[in-house]
Formats: sequence, C-alpha cells, structure tokens
Amino acid sequence: MSTNKRGRCCVHLEAWRDRKLKTGLSAVAACIRKCRFTLPAVSSPAIMRCSLCGTTAGRRMACLKCGTVTCTDRKKHTKAHKTCHGDAHAIAVDVDRGELYCMVCKDYMYDAQIDRAVLGQQLLDEGGQPVGMQKRHKREDPEGALTHTWVPTTSDLKDIDKRGQAVAHSPTLGLRGMSNLGNTCFMSCVLQAMVRLTPLQEYFLGDRHSRHSCRDRRADPSTPCLGCEMRGVFDEVFAGSPAPVSPLRFLAAWWRIAASQAGDHLACYEQQDAHEFYLSAIAALHCADAQEPPLANGHAANGDWKRSGVAEADCRCVVHRIFTGSLRSDLICRKCGHTSSAFDPCVDVSLNILPPKEKDGKESASSLIGCLRQFTRPEPLQQRIRCQRCDCPRDCVKQMSIQRLPPVLCFHIKRFEHSSSRQASRKVSW
Repeated sequence: MSTNKRGRCCVHLEAWRDRKLKTGLSAVAACIRKCRFTLPAVSSPAIMRCSLCGTTAGRRMACLKCGTVTCTDRKKHTKAHKTCHGDAHAIAVDVDRGELYCMVCKDYMYDAQIDRAVLGQQLLDEGGQPVGMQKRHKREDPEGALTHTWVPTTSDLKDIDKRGQAVAHSPTLGLRGMSNLGNTCFMSCVLQAMVRLTPLQEYFLGDRHSRHSCRDRRADPSTPCLGCEMRGVFDEVFAGSPAPVSPLRFLAAWWRIAASQAGDHLACYEQQDAHEFYLSAIAALHCADAQEPPLANGHAANGDWKRSGVAEADCRCVVHRIFTGSLRSDLICRKCGHTSSAFDPCVDVSLNILPPKEKDGKESASSLIGCLRQFTRPEPLQQRIRCQRCDCPRDCVKQMSIQRLPPVLCFHIKRFEHSSSRQASRKVSW
C-alpha cells in the first residue's frame, strides 16, 4: 500500500526519469501492464519469480536498471540487490501492483511524466490501439476489468457531444458534503472515504458497473443493487455542483439489502456502527459485481468471507481486488521451533490501542505504527498446543502478520477493552 498520494517524486526517481525519458521507456512498459499505478499489474505472478530464491510469494520488485526480479520478504533479496549494485539499481517496480519503489527512500513514488510516458510507450507497442479498448467485456477479461484506462468509443463521443456538459477543472471537484438523513453520519463518513479512492473512481466513473446491463441481468429488476446506487453517488459527487449530496436512494437500497442479510436492526433511523456499515456495504458491492451468494455480515469479517465460499483467488470482483488481503497466523513451538501457518482472507484488520506511557507527567499518544507493531508482536499462549514435530503438547507462541496487502486496507481500532468493557479514549494519531 503506497503512502504516496500521486505527487511525490524523490531525487533518485527524478534522476532515473531524466535519463530514461530521453531514451524511451520500453523496459518500464514491459514490466508494467496497461494500467495506472494503483491496481494489480501482472497477469500471472508465476512468471515473476525471485531470481535468487525462486519464490512467487509476497512482494516482488523488478529492477528498472537490469530487470532482475527479487523478493522483499524475509530474505530481503531486493535490498541485497541494491546493496550489491549501488544506487543505479535503486528504482524498482512492484510486479503485483505496478507501483514504482525507491529502495533508498524506502517508499513508493509516483511521477506524472513517467506515467504518461509509459502509457504512450504502450500505445506504440500496441500499434496505436487505445489502451483499454482491446476488450471492454469484464466477464471475458476479468484480469483487466479494473486496470484498463477507459477510452470513449465513437458512439460514446457522439453521446458526449449531444448530452455532455463541460465541467471546469477545479481542485475542489468531488469535494461535496452529504446531507444527514437522520442519524446517518456513520454512513456519510464511510461514503466520503470511498468516493476519494482512486480505484473506485476508475471503476464507477469508468462505466465498469452499468445500470442498464445490471438491471437486465437481475432476475427481479425491482431487487435493489447497491452497485447501481453507489454508481449514482459517484455520478452526483463528481457532477460539479457545490451543493451537498443526499444519498437517499443509496440508504433505502442498503436498508433493504441489510434487512435481508443481517436483520431489521440496521434498517432504521438510528445511529449505527460505521465499521458494521462498511462490512455490510462491501458485502453488497461484492454481490453486485460478482453475482455470488451474499456474504455473511458481522464483526468477524474474516470468518464470514471464508464461510461465503468465495475464495480470494476465485473472485475478481471490485471488492476482492481492492479491499481483500490475506492474514497469516503462525504457531511457533518454543521447544523445537516448528512453525505451523494458517492463512485467512481479510477485508479489515482490528487493532488494539496501545497502553498509555507516562512521559513528563503526560499521557503519550498512540500511533498507527505502534498499533501495527503490537498486532504483529509474538504472543505466548496460555494453553499448550500439540506440536506436529514433537508430537506432544508444547508451549507455543502465536504471531500475526499481513501476508498480502491489498491496494486499500481498512483498520478497525477497537473501541472497548475486553477486560473491563471500558471505552478507549486515548488519542490515536495517524
């Protein structure tokens, strides 16, 4: 997950860009699929193995100087490659998501000139055919359904000339308030976060979810579709008007869907939990795009997604591609060191707030990094677990980690302590 928001470019990337823009970017275009630097970028991870250990697991980086693919996990072959060859090999591309990474700054980088140059090179490599127009049928090309840049057809251009209205460019475009429809601030805060996500903008504003085809596909056209209503929210937010948005149709559709999935307690004019709404909303969006059975709703999100029968490798819907990652749970025997691992898909990660530390008589603030360190910290188990190698119960240590990071990850900060059910009031800095 990149910490860069489309704009930061370090001196190392600038130096590489100034050299490569003069000689062409064929090497970058070969590494990066026809997409923007936001979503999974390589169609078959099996062809992108670490050149040193052969693994395809975890994050892998392709050096843009020599093309060497290395892994970034425990063996840290990417770091070793840069250390061996110097700063000339500091810029790499994440083969899973197509994002540029600087190994000196240890951060993802973005440069608009490189983005435009890569897309232009890809146009030339494709014989001038517009990117994204080779196939626009999502079911026939599931790998590229979210990655291709939308290019209007001749028919689209005619419709735009006939019905379209010019929207003046403004840095505030899309910054719209949302009307409170009666204790709906829980919904407004989640919707405001979603409409700012570039992958969702490209999906809904790029006509990936067509209301007409969705209505024709549904067995009962009167059945609400949250994907269609979310498309309406995006259209209204980016229509150019400064007036607040009133997501009444979205709320009504969510009520009907939530009542059928989780019970009538959500379908009412009462304040609800924003996290519960988020889980319910993405479950409904999954159904709208994947046409699969509804996902179970509730706070145990990981188990619900597993019980739904939709494995992350099998579903290419917008929700799984943007929000779904994988958690790893390791049980380590304290006697022989044997490790038993389990993997679970996740759409959020629940974090505990760190205990306060006294500093100069004042309570220090918790941070997201600190919460993540606590989440991944080894935890001794009180009960003995049977070790497969020792073939007897042993003292074990449990350690959680994020096996696969999605493009967008939701962190759920636990608001209550299990011991005393006391609301956590410590400040969390981001």
